[in-house]
Amino acid sequence: MSEAKCETGWGDLSARALLDVERPSPHPAAHFMSVDPRASSARLGPLQGRVRFHRREIEEQRRRLSKAAASWQHAAVWRSTGICMTTQRRSYETGHKPKCLVIVDDTAEWDRAVYYASRWAVRVGGGVVMLRIIAIEDQNQQWLGVADLMRAEAEDAANEALDRASGRANGIAAITPERVIREGDPTTQILDVIDKDVDISMLVLAANPGPEGPGPLISMMAQVAGSFPIPVVIVSGDLTDAEIDGLS
Repeated sequence: MSEAKCETGWGDLSARALLDVERPSPHPAAHFMSVDPRASSARLGPLQGRVRFHRREIEEQRRRLSKAAASWQHAAVWRSTGICMTTQRRSYETGHKPKCLVIVDDTAEWDRAVYYASRWAVRVGGGVVMLRIIAIEDQNQQWLGVADLMRAEAEDAANEALDRASGRANGIAAITPERVIREGDPTTQILDVIDKDVDISMLVLAANPGPEGPGPLISMMAQVAGSFPIPVVIVSGDLTDAEIDGLS
């Protein structure tokens, strides 16, 4: 699969552009102080109007950059990984079949995503890939062997979670999902799994219906939806089996 350099998409805000605006003006201060801020651009001189517009444009660029930088840090991962999928998905080509990716975590609503994905797989004759991501937070205790113990316990827990999810999918649709265990940053691992399997055509997530929010993955997706490489289906955690049956 070919890769392409990811662009930030935040516009051209080079150091030179900033210097061009922020360097002291060779014109007297009175030249600009005499401008009435309520006056329309049609009444301004060509230089005055151009300077005011350029400064306003730079301020808008700064505002956009600040807003993007302040959002959840994972939003930049898709661009910083350097993995931009430019090849077409092959899900419906001869010798392939469409698959949906489901994240199996410890949230209460994971079952809703598995139920929807399993029903969808039966409907389209596709498959399900279940991903469990292990996050080892403290790697500085390896010299004590603590990190190795934590990793082993996390792998056991991951296999148990995938066992439950796979059994649920088999009971719903008589299918045997593919299982993947990854360790590391969730956004990076999700993108890498998609990148390595050209048959994955959809990501299925379930949202927490409670007042505490939809969950960290849903929050992350809200930040990267515009650049995500495949469609994302978000299933409400409040939907019943019968309601999902009617949707899938």
